[in-house]
Amino acid sequence: MSEPAPRRSLDEAEASLRVEEPASYAGRTRYTQLEYEALLANLSIGIAFTRERRFFLCNPKFAEMFGYGQDELIGRPGEILYPNADSYIALGQLAAPLLSSGRQLDLEWEMRKKDGSSFLCRLIAKAIDAENTQQGTVWIVEDTTERRRQADEVARLVREQEAILGTASIGIVFVRNRRIVRCNRRYEEMYGYAPGEMDGQPTTILYRASAGSEQASTVYEALAPGGPGPRTE
Repeated sequence: MSEPAPRRSLDEAEASLRVEEPASYAGRTRYTQLEYEALLANLSIGIAFTRERRFFLCNPKFAEMFGYGQDELIGRPGEILYPNADSYIALGQLAAPLLSSGRQLDLEWEMRKKDGSSFLCRLIAKAIDAENTQQGTVWIVEDTTERRRQADEVARLVREQEAILGTASIGIVFVRNRRIVRCNRRYEEMYGYAPGEMDGQPTTILYRASAGSEQASTVYEALAPGGPGPRTE
């Protein structure tokens, strides 16, 4: 059997481990920090951290959304991103009880860019430490202006469509999977149905019972290339 190592050697080995461990930990911490910075830099949404109502960190996307350089926002009060003081106070009144209870704020709010123009944002915020909100808050910001514009456009088109359907002197019907999705009142009147009675019904109700399926198939074959269907008798 080998002889046990001298006590002095063991002490030196332990000392070596004690020296190397903090260095290894520091290396891991540095690597994690680099990963964290890379993540923030490449996200397509804006992220900022505030403490005592001032910015102490934000990613490039956040600064870009508001028209600032990244370093310009650091140390500045959060109020500069709101249209006016009343808007800033109103949001604070909504956010404070949620953040202090550990819950998340999630809403749409009008915000202000550096050039004074405003835009609609989705704001998501949460306290870093709900038990001590002085530790700061993380904010995630998404520009919803285009999404809201598209939603408004769809709503406008729907209103126009409803107006056309309601006033057209001809029958109009929308069909999917050989069932009537919806139709205008004139179409119902032509076939003798009450308002809404045709919705969800199979298209075979539009044809003579003796030849319903065959005639419906002929119509769909004509429609397949994108042309008009044949007239029904």
